[in-house]
Amino acid sequence: MTYTDKHIVLAISIFLLSLLTLGCKKKEEKKVVLIHSFESKKDTYPIFNEVLAQTFNKQKIDPEIHTFYLDCEQYNGSREITRMYNHIDSIQKVKPDIILVNDDQACYSLLACGHPYLKEAPIVFAGVNYPNWSLIKKFPNVTGIHDKQDFVKNIEFIHKLFGALQIEISCDRTVLGENSFDEFWKQIQGHPEIEIVRLKIKALQLDKIGTEDSLFVERLFDLTQNGTLARTPPRKNCIAKISVTPFRTLPGSSLLYNLSGIMKKTTYLDLKYDHTSEAAYQLVNYPSFSAHYEPIQYNPEKKQNRYIGGYLTSVETQARELAEMASLVLKGTPVAEIPIKESSKEYILVWHAIKAWGLSIDKIPAYVRLINVPFYELYKKPLIAFFCIMFIVITILTTGLWKLYSREQKYKELAQAKLVKQNEELEVALEKAKESDQMKSAFLANMSHEIRTPLNAIVGFSNLMNTDIELSKEERENFTELINRNSDLLLNLINDILDLSRIESGRMSFSFEQYSLNELISTIYQTFQVLMPENVELRMQIPGKNISILTDKLRLTQVITNFISNAIKFTQEGYILIGYEYREKERHVHIFVEDTGIGIPKEKQEAVFNRFTKLDEFAKGTGLGLSICKVIAERFDGYIAVESEVGKGSRFAIILPLNPKHTESD
Repeated sequence: MTYTDKHIVLAISIFLLSLLTLGCKKKEEKKVVLIHSFESKKDTYPIFNEVLAQTFNKQKIDPEIHTFYLDCEQYNGSREITRMYNHIDSIQKVKPDIILVNDDQACYSLLACGHPYLKEAPIVFAGVNYPNWSLIKKFPNVTGIHDKQDFVKNIEFIHKLFGALQIEISCDRTVLGENSFDEFWKQIQGHPEIEIVRLKIKALQLDKIGTEDSLFVERLFDLTQNGTLARTPPRKNCIAKISVTPFRTLPGSSLLYNLSGIMKKTTYLDLKYDHTSEAAYQLVNYPSFSAHYEPIQYNPEKKQNRYIGGYLTSVETQARELAEMASLVLKGTPVAEIPIKESSKEYILVWHAIKAWGLSIDKIPAYVRLINVPFYELYKKPLIAFFCIMFIVITILTTGLWKLYSREQKYKELAQAKLVKQNEELEVALEKAKESDQMKSAFLANMSHEIRTPLNAIVGFSNLMNTDIELSKEERENFTELINRNSDLLLNLINDILDLSRIESGRMSFSFEQYSLNELISTIYQTFQVLMPENVELRMQIPGKNISILTDKLRLTQVITNFISNAIKFTQEGYILIGYEYREKERHVHIFVEDTGIGIPKEKQEAVFNRFTKLDEFAKGTGLGLSICKVIAERFDGYIAVESEVGKGSRFAIILPLNPKHTESD
């Protein structure tokens, strides 16, 4: 094995080892505990869990997720906190890298259960509408995303879709109920375009519903006493009339009245989620809006509910933002450096609901995201356009075929003229055959000269070394090097002649497969990097996005290698740049070799592709390489382009389509 061969093997080994190292690199594995507030069968949880895992993967984290469903509707008060405490006991064996908690109930129960392990693991919450700030401040290892609801934007959204309506707001004495109502009342206070409806409940005797309920209802009476009557028409600039409904304390007649749908131009806006309020809203005869994602129906195959949409943080956004913040913690960012932020929101409408309530699609603003849109509705315009285009194409084809049939008779009349033309073409072909004979003679003459030169050198120096003439060691080494160099030249000449013979006879074999250009260029770069002469730097330029091309790897390598070899011959200093670029509009790749060599005069640039053409007669080579490259490029349905300036350098490029038409393997 020669010195050069050893360098080639070493370069290939290093390249393969680097590929193996990159292939073995894994995502960072982390143990994650995820706690949901409600039961596992909730419709939106599968979507949440899937988006959470996908976002972790995008962040290069491989999560081992342990999911726990608190089922807060079944375990109220102290039972819920005890259930949470017991679960924290159980996860100590897992030793999670982080604890993720979703929604208000789970977040409060987790922090309130008082388990000592909660001080050890970082905690990130999401979907919390009303954080217990005093409790959160006790935990320096807690951060998260505050889902602060914007009730005014929901009211404005309702007005945008339906005009001025009476909006029923349900409220109760639960912790979330009071928090959500207080925040709602705070946001609408003093709004010049929102009217308050005076609370009036039939057959409600406050002294018979319990002290706390009675105080709660009295508070609502006080808040709304300056309001208007429900049946009073809204003012001119009014966008909504707000009517509060303490549905858990209503007598039967008032509850049925509110659910009956007798009131015209009325809708419901859900402030907070629980199973009781969701069940009540299933009975109303109005479209219902929500300021949170829980009741929004993502699965159209199940029984359709009456929620139409709202301005809210979607389940996908909530899961994605939670995973992104958790990824920062898992990658080493201290929790103290990650402030609690507000979640992103968007306008959402459910397709089957807007159709059920007769809402015109044209009336929906462009910034609204529609969910559960059927395929034919989602792509209605493209489908109509497709069928119109197909109709036009079929019409054009039918017309064209009819015209072709009509012209058939004219073609028969021109048959005689074509025969005359064919005779003329035969004469031209005969002239080309004579020219081919002359070219063959010239080829043999060139071959005789090209073969004789290295043979004379080999025979001459071999005989000289076999004579009795005393030669120094240095002279013998020089003669040996000259013999080897001319042997290589003769071998390359024979290989080029064989390739030329295969091209002429149409027997050059091609095998087309998909290959990565980044990998191909990198391999050639690694091979030639160790073969560069002094004062010449080999550079590589490839795009970040890998491009695959259907080609014959061996023949394409032969072309690029020929470009580089020629660049090495004529570049004394500077650099040689190998690379490619993808022209998306043309769907072509330009694989190029650029050098800072002597350059080629413009009038001789076309001649370099002729056989046995050598601009420098003293340079190594046969003058066949570029002519063979040109034929290979044409077989790939491509071509070779040359840009050169004398004294500055040259750029040879092979331009190839991503998917050539002629890809039959020989």
